[in-house]
Formats: sequence, structure tokens, C-alpha cells
Amino acid sequence: GDFALDVGAYYDFLYNGIRFGAVLQNISREIKYENEQFPMPFAVSFGLTVEPLQFFMDGEGAADLLLCAESRHPRDFDENLRLGAQYTIFGLVALRAGYQAKLDERGLTAGLGVRVDMGGIPVRADYAYEQFGIFGAVHHFTLGVSY
Repeated sequence: GDFALDVGAYYDFLYNGIRFGAVLQNISREIKYENEQFPMPFAVSFGLTVEPLQFFMDGEGAADLLLCAESRHPRDFDENLRLGAQYTIFGLVALRAGYQAKLDERGLTAGLGVRVDMGGIPVRADYAYEQFGIFGAVHHFTLGVSY
């Protein structure tokens, strides 16, 4: 039988929210489907996060800003880059912005999220806006409940 394997690693430096991750996706031989053989879409990705306010502040409020970057290197396309930022206010409201570079149809993103506690049950609502080329503006809505 044919199979593909993903292998990843994650390291938390335990210092100012600096975390690093890497993944190899679709490690395999050529896959046969019906009478055709083809390679899986192999890619290598790297990601990095940092909480820059922790360099200047200790304790409460220090983790309010998160910056992240991801670089993806597919086998059959040019590499692309995703950059993002999230600013959280009082642990309740998160403001987000991002940019996706070297992707044909995508570009700027923005959004916000709200977390509330409803009778001991954490509830999350998120909205995101994304520029998506010929489709124009794409809007994403998410509602989440944790238990």
C-alpha cells in the first residue's frame, strides 16, 4: 500500500514566548491512483513566535502581544511567507492582523475574537476578513465552546 508521512518538531525556548516549529509534509514515494502515479505535494515549513512585550514587562499584561511568522517551501511552487500579530486586551478581546506573501490570490487579513465565560463554560466568537483576489473580500465566522 501507499502511504505518506508528516514529521514535525516544536521547541519552546521558555523565554519571552519564543517558540520554533518545523514540519516535513507528505514524505512518500510516488502514489498510485487508478492507473496514474504521481508524487505527493511535499513541503517543508518553519514557524516562529515571539511575545515582544515580555522583553520589557514582567507579570500581568506581559503576554498581550504575539507576533508570528511561517515560511512554507513546497516542492512544486515558490516558497511563501505568512506574518501575523495578535493583541489581546484583558484576556477577553483579541485584535488580529496578518499578511500572506507570494500567494497568488491572498494578501492582507484582519480579525477580532471575543472570549466570555457563560456559566463556567468558556465561549469564543471569532471574525476574520481576508483579501482573496478574484473572490474579493472573504469573511470567516467561528463560534467555539470549551468544556
